[in-house]
Amino acid sequence: MFSVTNELDQALDLLRETGPEFGAGYSNHGPMATEALVALGRGEEVVPWVLSYRTNLENLPTSRQQLRGVGQQEALGRYDLFPEWLDLTRGQVPDFGWRTVVARWIPTLAGGLSGAAMHGLIRTAHAVRALERYETPERVEELSRALAYWAARYQAMPMTGAERGLLPSRAVHSVASARGHIGGRLINDRLAELATFGPFSSAASLVEPVSVDRHLFLDDLTRTFADIYLANVQAGSRASIAFIHGVTGPHAVRHLLDHVDHGTGDELLVRVWQAAAGIYSAYGEPGTVSTYAPDDQRDVEDIVEQAIRTGDEHAIKFVEACLDEHQRNRDPLFVAAAADVAARLTP
Repeated sequence: MFSVTNELDQALDLLRETGPEFGAGYSNHGPMATEALVALGRGEEVVPWVLSYRTNLENLPTSRQQLRGVGQQEALGRYDLFPEWLDLTRGQVPDFGWRTVVARWIPTLAGGLSGAAMHGLIRTAHAVRALERYETPERVEELSRALAYWAARYQAMPMTGAERGLLPSRAVHSVASARGHIGGRLINDRLAELATFGPFSSAASLVEPVSVDRHLFLDDLTRTFADIYLANVQAGSRASIAFIHGVTGPHAVRHLLDHVDHGTGDELLVRVWQAAAGIYSAYGEPGTVSTYAPDDQRDVEDIVEQAIRTGDEHAIKFVEACLDEHQRNRDPLFVAAAADVAARLTP
């Protein structure tokens, strides 16, 4: 049996030749889900899961030019330049150390974290958490790829209006619904379309993270969107995958806050709220509330086992995020959401 370190590193090695996306623009969840399995204490499942999952993936794009010939600011959001972004980040991490690179790059990337349905952000957070446990060449390489993906899929959303200083649980009631006004096929498409939907432009200004402890802000944010997930899927929504990102995105920010300055941390909070609110605007049913009943009899290990049996990368990541949030504040809502997704995404 592999050690925890070797299980994750072997998985990353198995994914070495795979690109950040596949098919019709789907994000490669391999590195994220495998790190989540390790965090769940199920490292023995990592390699078998990767061997099955990687059959869906496409090859890593190769570099064609040097990024400095384009200009870094102009290259943000250019997915065709992912190989060039990777050349850049890959060269910096070994030279400066991963902590320094994270602290330098996230201020540049924070404003565009909604791109690729927040998967650049989420993948970076999983890479950082893996490096916090143990630094290996495989994990350093994964961080390089995560940052490059974030840069290549950078997507800024509009911000207007005066700050109202609300917590997310109250601010969400003022988010304009875009249902019927936008209709992109992928989450990323709908978030991009919100840029032209005027009523949504003030959503970011509803909150003001500097007015409260940053982790308390995230407690409220993750709980709000776990509840939105439950409310909408219980009401019959087929967009369960979309709502999952309203929790996994903010959960990712929690793992990056200690690696950035306070100003960048506040921007991450505003932007991840904005992206989660965008998902609610695009897919949610306003006014829908969940009907979950707190149940202390739910066995967490059974939920984890059921999520693994689904084989679904979203189920694994969402269950890990919810249980990690539950570990922080013992709110049974997170266990209820985790149990729901493990049952709902069963093949």
